[in-house]
Amino acid sequence: MSTVSITSCRAYEQAYVEAAFDHLLASLGGMDQFVKPGESVLIKPNLLATKARNKAVNTDPSVIGAIARRVLDAGGKPFIGDSPGVGTARKNADRCGIGAVADALGVPILEFSTSLSIGKTRQGGFPLELAEAARNADAIINVAKLKTHGQMLMTLGVKNMFGCVVGRRKVQWHLKAGVNRDAFASMLVQIYEALKPRLTVLDGIIGMEGNGPGSGTPRPFGILGASSDAVALDTVIMSLMGLLPSRLPTQRAAEALGVGETSLERITILGEDPETVRISDLRIPESADLEWIIPDFVLRPLKKSLTAYPEPEPTACNLCRVCVEACPEQVIQVAADRLRIDTRRCIRCFCCQELCPQGAMKTRQGWLLKRLQRR
Repeated sequence: MSTVSITSCRAYEQAYVEAAFDHLLASLGGMDQFVKPGESVLIKPNLLATKARNKAVNTDPSVIGAIARRVLDAGGKPFIGDSPGVGTARKNADRCGIGAVADALGVPILEFSTSLSIGKTRQGGFPLELAEAARNADAIINVAKLKTHGQMLMTLGVKNMFGCVVGRRKVQWHLKAGVNRDAFASMLVQIYEALKPRLTVLDGIIGMEGNGPGSGTPRPFGILGASSDAVALDTVIMSLMGLLPSRLPTQRAAEALGVGETSLERITILGEDPETVRISDLRIPESADLEWIIPDFVLRPLKKSLTAYPEPEPTACNLCRVCVEACPEQVIQVAADRLRIDTRRCIRCFCCQELCPQGAMKTRQGWLLKRLQRR
């Protein structure tokens, strides 16, 4: 049995978050269960982009502050690290408020810049290269943000560890996975398995719905979650959001690989009654399609009509070219003062939408997908 702790928290006032986090952690035995005196502890937030705190793109500074204080109280030596999709860890942390919290506590912020070759964690697996600082930390506390995601439906605990892939190597992994999101999900699970965070915390006090993870709509969910098993935590959160856990590609990959717990029946939920934080009307990304339930032999001839593609909104785009540089397949270019996307070669990773600073990358749905979703 895996154990997941959840608690409600309705606002980011530091006193509320501190009390909620203590309640959350008490169900799991306290921070002493996860951090020993003298250990170096990586606190791995979601620092996706240089966005303000109220945009709900990055992990909130109040949550990072509560965790860092508990690590210090346990005698650990915390540091904050990530490799963002846009900007730098320091710049993004400063913009969303994590920088000020870290400086006040004397906790360094580290930019992941050097990789270590891990190799394959299992037969037939992916040859991994991961951030040296993450690999060398004595312990990792993985702190995800509850958001929808254009390619993976949701970005939760397992997906958050992708930030331990350094810089442009993220683009290379998107390219290698190509149009097969299940292969990409398998790689994400293997990263999680290789780094083995001792604790995963989910910040869902205010999360994101719609076209996340960078351009969606902030929404108060009022929830904090934690577990030593990120797969189990993701399973519970998917259920609480009104979604089948099997819709999440990383859950299907985890079940296939035997990593973590994917069955709600074998997960013990501690803390508060789950009904107090259940959501029934989550807006999922427009790019969410039906691949997860359609057999390959049916999907193949109908793929274009059953899936979605990114589409720029000219009135919102300022031609900053972030999407051009981020595109793994290099199918985006600027021509005649407009963005052009070669949809025939697009692998639908939605990196362009995820990283667009202006929120100018929208979604075009295939005609059959649009009709089925209306029904």
